[in-house]
Amino acid sequence: MSKIISKRHGQNNSAGGVAPDRSQQKIADHIQSLKNNIEYMAKQESSLDTIDAVVGRPVERLIPRDLLIPAPDDWNFFPKASDDKIKEMSESIRQYGLFHNITVWAQEDGKYMILGGHTRVACFDYLASEESGEKDHEKWTKIPALVYGKDQITEMDAQRIVIVSNTDQRDVSTKTRAKAYMNLFQLEREKAFYGSRFDPLLSAASQANTSKTVFFRYLSLMKLIAELQEAVSNGHLSFMTGYHLSFLSSDLQKFIYDNRIFEQITTQTASQLKKCSTIEEIRQKLRDIERATKYYKYTFQTRNQKSVDEEVLPLFVEKNTRNEMADLYIQAVNESNFPQAIKDKLINTMSSAKIN
Repeated sequence: MSKIISKRHGQNNSAGGVAPDRSQQKIADHIQSLKNNIEYMAKQESSLDTIDAVVGRPVERLIPRDLLIPAPDDWNFFPKASDDKIKEMSESIRQYGLFHNITVWAQEDGKYMILGGHTRVACFDYLASEESGEKDHEKWTKIPALVYGKDQITEMDAQRIVIVSNTDQRDVSTKTRAKAYMNLFQLEREKAFYGSRFDPLLSAASQANTSKTVFFRYLSLMKLIAELQEAVSNGHLSFMTGYHLSFLSSDLQKFIYDNRIFEQITTQTASQLKKCSTIEEIRQKLRDIERATKYYKYTFQTRNQKSVDEEVLPLFVEKNTRNEMADLYIQAVNESNFPQAIKDKLINTMSSAKIN
């Protein structure tokens, strides 16, 4: 496609030619980078449909950047984009326009609070700066926005939009997503009352565009101690292992972290540990699991030769019961329905194991 139309600015922007001296790899990397950012900005806010169904659709307007204010930090606790990411996205916006409007909320003083799109605003700030090398600075003084009226939504609605906008459109860490889902759940729980059929967990999961089960597991991660939350976020602990460990008390979680047990266990082991109530129970459970999965290697001698299609069956008996166990085994074989040739071989094997 030689041209891409910016639906927000109504301009035709040519992708332009590439200098002949650039390598094919650089061209491919550049195109892929632009594609990634276009997909990032063009992602549909399907989760916001649930909110819009209640409060009504926002209107599209061009808003001067100097009238924009950020959402409070306790609403927008999501990590800020790096300078390199902002420059990368800015280059895509410069060439192709803004594919995804920001979302704002009109305030009493004429300002507009940013509910979704803090990074896109940062891109416009960069493009309007001298550093960007952009000649037409006026072009970036206003930004396309979806505007909610000051009386159209409440503070709780605004907080929901901040959470949904950030979790729906960004790759956020497990720890951050868990915190966002907890905030969203608490907002929904405030709407519930005794005797109502309203399910705050289902409502919050629907807004987060995920299943009730997955949403609940993220909420459970908030019960992990900070060190284990961080381990889940940086990939040192799997999501499901963290979920199972969240059932333990904080003291037991600290024991597991301090002794680096979390680095050694599997999800299946964690699922067996979650019912433990003491450190000794955890130690005993780990010993039981180790015994069940441990293999031992022994060297032994036998008078019988093993054929190619036969396997060795290990059989351990208590000391001083060797002959009695051999006789019991021979009796069981005699009473079995095995072919006579197999019976003879088994009986011969056990007879040779007896001590005269």
